[in-house]
Amino acid sequence: MIRRYLEKYKDFICVADACEATCCSGWEIEIDEEALERYQAVKEDSFQDNINYTEACFCQRANGDCAFLNSRGLCDMILQQGEDMLCDTCRLYPRHIEEFKGVREYSLSVSCPEAAKELLTMQTLLSFTEEEDDAPEDESLYEDYDQELYDALVLCREYVLDIVQNTELSFDEKCNQILEYMKNKQYSLYDDEAEAFEKKDLLRQEYFQFLFELEPLQASWTQLLEKSRHILFGPKDRPFSKATLESMVRAFDTAHPAWQRQCENLLYYFLFTYMCGAVYDDYVYAMSAQAIYNTYMIKLLWVAAFQEKGKALTIEEQAKILYKYSRELENSAENVILLEQILDVQM
Repeated sequence: MIRRYLEKYKDFICVADACEATCCSGWEIEIDEEALERYQAVKEDSFQDNINYTEACFCQRANGDCAFLNSRGLCDMILQQGEDMLCDTCRLYPRHIEEFKGVREYSLSVSCPEAAKELLTMQTLLSFTEEEDDAPEDESLYEDYDQELYDALVLCREYVLDIVQNTELSFDEKCNQILEYMKNKQYSLYDDEAEAFEKKDLLRQEYFQFLFELEPLQASWTQLLEKSRHILFGPKDRPFSKATLESMVRAFDTAHPAWQRQCENLLYYFLFTYMCGAVYDDYVYAMSAQAIYNTYMIKLLWVAAFQEKGKALTIEEQAKILYKYSRELENSAENVILLEQILDVQM
């Protein structure tokens, strides 16, 4: 088994009740089958009342909290039953694992506040390490697996990650080179050309507007988008010129000298984590384009927050926007499909 670990994966430590935005609230927590079997053996009614066996998830309170989350920000299941009772989702998060035939890839989801802070404070460009062991695998799970496509995707990813780490290129140049390369790969793999976009197009309001198309997990997300849209693009009846937005972006860049390294590491993270997943759905160009789109939209939200605050953002403020974005949009299948429509990617 080949195991690839994104930098910082093995060093992560959950801060539990000290977390500013617990992962035990705001979204539905799925329960795996083995955990459900363990839970069915527990006799206490108070325990059973917290589990929705029909939907295979934990019940939620009206405020979105998991029913097991107590007033101290700790998990009553762990306190009463021990960590061995946790389902896979709770045991692993924010550790993210992508599974391929003979390969496992490990990263930390930036939907976690601590993981987001760690990525944004890195002083060097992100990288990954690779190990190999003799762990067995059920190959029957991969009967329809396209090994040739996966191998091609790995090579493509190596190429674009090298672009991200090229210190002689600006961030915009890196993105444009990646898009052009992946556009050509889309054509060579499927005889079907994808219409590429460039960074300058992402400064149009219509691209930012697509963030409103997906159903939000929390109302506060829509409020953040509405406020940011007004700051970046002006009133609907008197929109700002493109030059005004470009001026805001330059001001942000000046006040945040680490912005390029932060965006490069974000882009590296998105590409490493999700690009090879195209082996399961054929979204070859869209996966790489989504990584760039997400990175630019996160930066635009930082620009809006900077304009509103009137001074440089702290790492905590940047991380808050990053993990909120990630919780809403990062790993959404709808997001990939939507982006395919945005970019006119033809499959």
